[in-house]
Parts: sequence; structure tokens; C-alpha cells
Amino acid sequence: MIPAFSISCSEMIEQWKKMVSHQESCEVDVWPELQKLTMDIISRAAFGSNYEEGKRLFELQKELIFFGFGSYADLVHSRFQVLITSLRS
Repeated sequence: MIPAFSISCSEMIEQWKKMVSHQESCEVDVWPELQKLTMDIISRAAFGSNYEEGKRLFELQKELIFFGFGSYADLVHSRFQVLITSLRS
């Protein structure tokens, strides 16, 4: 997996160099950059592609997680309501 890490890190560093080459200095919000780096490494190591190729898949996974947590919260809330109603009876 080390080659996947190396390629992804090199690409990120090259992008950062391009941002800085246009000006003397620049600020970079590293959190989204590191998220993208992580997803790129996972894509390369697990699926043999890069993040850009699998970007839509990651977006769909985020949606799935969002809906999954929402459904879980609804389920817990409804069961909690049933429990309270049962205890009051």
C-alpha cells in the first residue's frame, strides 16, 4: 500500500505547490485536503483507482450514512416514545 500512499501524497503536494506558485504565500484549509487525501489513498489501495474517479461513490456513501443515522434516530425516538407511553400506563 506504500506506493498508493506515495502517489496520493505526491499529487497533493504538487497541487499545493501550484497554489503557492501564483503568490508568495497562501492559506490552505487542510481539513478538506486531508479528507480528500484519505479518500484518494483508500480508493487506490482498495479499488485500484483514484478519488476523482470514485468521487460519486464517496458522495453516495455520505448520503447513505446521513440517511442511515436519520433512520436510526427516528427508530430510537419512536421506541423511546413507546417505552414512555408503556411506563405511564
